[in-house]
Amino acid sequence: MPEPIVPPPQVQCRTTNAAAFEFSRLLHETDASVFDSPESALKIFQRGDELFRGTNDDVPPLTAPCNGDGERTRCWALNYQRMLNRMLNERGVELFEMHESALLCQTISCTDVPQGTDDAMIPTVLLWLLRQHQCIRSVIVNASIMAPHPLKKFWSLLLLSELVKSVELRDVEENSFSIHRVFHEHAERLTVLVLMGFNLSVADATHLAALVARNKGLKKLALVDLYIDAASMEEIVASIEGHDGLDELELTALRRTADGKSIARLLEAHITKLRLGVECDWEPFLDALVTNIDLVELAIVSRSTLAFSLHRLVRAVSISETLESLELDLDTSWAIDDDRIWEELAAIVGQARALRMLRITVSNMTNVALELLKNVIARNQCLRDLHFHRCQISCHGAMELLGGLRCNSTLQLLDLAELSGREGEYRELLQFMVDNRLCDRVSVCYMGCQAWLLGKAITNNGVRFRNFKFCCAYGPEADIVFGVLPCLKDTLTELSIDCNEVMCDTGTQALAKLFRDSLILENVKLDFPSTPDTSLVLLQGLAESRSVSSLTLSGWMIGGTDDVVPIAFEDLLRVNSSIVQLTVVQGDLGELKVFLKRLAAGLAENHSISELNILHGPDCLEVCDATIKQSLRVNRTMACLAADLLLGAKLSRAAAYSLGCVISCNSMKTILRSHTSLSDDVINEKLVGTLSAIRSEILQVERLYKSEARRYKPPHYSEGQHCDFEVELLSDIEKYLNLWNVSLSE
Repeated sequence: MPEPIVPPPQVQCRTTNAAAFEFSRLLHETDASVFDSPESALKIFQRGDELFRGTNDDVPPLTAPCNGDGERTRCWALNYQRMLNRMLNERGVELFEMHESALLCQTISCTDVPQGTDDAMIPTVLLWLLRQHQCIRSVIVNASIMAPHPLKKFWSLLLLSELVKSVELRDVEENSFSIHRVFHEHAERLTVLVLMGFNLSVADATHLAALVARNKGLKKLALVDLYIDAASMEEIVASIEGHDGLDELELTALRRTADGKSIARLLEAHITKLRLGVECDWEPFLDALVTNIDLVELAIVSRSTLAFSLHRLVRAVSISETLESLELDLDTSWAIDDDRIWEELAAIVGQARALRMLRITVSNMTNVALELLKNVIARNQCLRDLHFHRCQISCHGAMELLGGLRCNSTLQLLDLAELSGREGEYRELLQFMVDNRLCDRVSVCYMGCQAWLLGKAITNNGVRFRNFKFCCAYGPEADIVFGVLPCLKDTLTELSIDCNEVMCDTGTQALAKLFRDSLILENVKLDFPSTPDTSLVLLQGLAESRSVSSLTLSGWMIGGTDDVVPIAFEDLLRVNSSIVQLTVVQGDLGELKVFLKRLAAGLAENHSISELNILHGPDCLEVCDATIKQSLRVNRTMACLAADLLLGAKLSRAAAYSLGCVISCNSMKTILRSHTSLSDDVINEKLVGTLSAIRSEILQVERLYKSEARRYKPPHYSEGQHCDFEVELLSDIEKYLNLWNVSLSE
């Protein structure tokens, strides 16, 4: 990577002495209880410089001006990102590089926040960075994280650069925030705006409406858990209504019922994705939905009012030719004996014209509902996925629904989240599924009492599953199922095992074989007590997996006194390159220091894991290890960078160098699939184009070096090193593409 371009000393000096002092004076005037003089505020910057620069005078000061544009010109701050994070991370702030030479600035959870001068330093530095650096294009700030700091006027001083494109602000206290002040009057480049937990004043609502109206490039707007009056809501809706470019909108309001006519006007904005969490008179909205030709995805969370207007929703979905996804989260507990609600929900299933996915979250399901749903499931010819969540269904009731599925050739997945019944009823249900070859089209949790029948069905009848959830109390039952799971290597994509007893060696070996052999198994959850022997076998199998992208381990003592299991866990992280999300759930991780040591060592050589969750006891363990944080941050940045490139983002000089880390690992397709909605074929096709772009970019870099040779030359750069890097990078890309039989015409 090219060496950072450091501003000339005279510019640094002028900025430090003038701009920094002016900002220090503003801090003092705003909060004299912390900064008793402008000079004391200036000392905050000096303390920050000590932590940031150390003894290296070649490093620019924190107050050096931004010399990047967030697009093609690279700011000095991006080149010193690691040093900045070393100072900021432990105090709740993180910077990481996006595409196009831009930075994302966000607050992060932290423990043991330093007290005294350092306690005020981070809000001060953060305010400075957000005001002065136009290379910061995305900002995420959580007020609850900033709360421990003594800078009382943080929100009153917060001002974003007019070039910021994406903003997410959460949990801001009442009367401590001004939209007019934070968002520059000329801020017209916003593409994403998320406000959560706000108590909007009338003035703020007016300024928010104006902000939305003038940002014609705004694509996503999320206003979550707003405290707002009716008049202000009307003003915001009016700005959304007249917006032609908005694609995605989320609106949830607290305290009071919204005006139904105002909510209906949201459909005038040509939105394609809409999520609503309000209580209102739904009739105007549902009437407008009938004639809407833009909406593709709709989600509604309603605890009372929507249930009275479901008949109008039936009409809308029966006419709409564009609505493909519908999610309804309803509280029907108050109407447990009201069959009318289920008649209308069943009508939605039966009469949907364009729906491909329907998710219904309810609290109960009556016998009348089961009979109605059975009939409409049999008739529907458009749905592909049908999900029932939080609704307990008896085994007998499930058989009723499966009777409808048996007559339907288009429904690919029927998800019945919660079943209840006696052991004999569970076995009868499974036999019905086997006899009618429905196992690969139904998602249920299988029980230990079905183990023998499951083993027979898989080995003798050739029954196959796409997702398999198994819960049992006894180890021998699990061993029966484990023994036949390798037969599912060509169909199984999701596996969840929950058992109360330790597995035997035979079952463990079979499960490890599944991990090694499968090329399509993506999500794995293992929740059972594991001995050192079983842990070793399974961790070795997972290390050789080429497809598992999400892994959850629960009940495993990884940090034991014996080094065998901790080393195997480290090897899993070091060797495997397909896992993107890792969750370890354990009341007793063993020796925590041993576990964290192996975790850090494994992640240091891992290029795929970007999401890590550790549940230690009843709480989530906050990992403060700098090595672990840095590894996750690098992997997350690389994955987002690669995904953005494939989705059409400009390829910067730094991106051409950085992308090699991602493309060289085996999990490229898994990583990209987790960050984009593209199919494997499209990903492969776009990678070919990316290869060509990187080749072109490297040539541009070479020409740039030649043109700047007289006035700029990286101290450790040589033509031979650059050529070697180019060959290595292109070799890695071609190696990956060849794995998937993608021809390279160039």
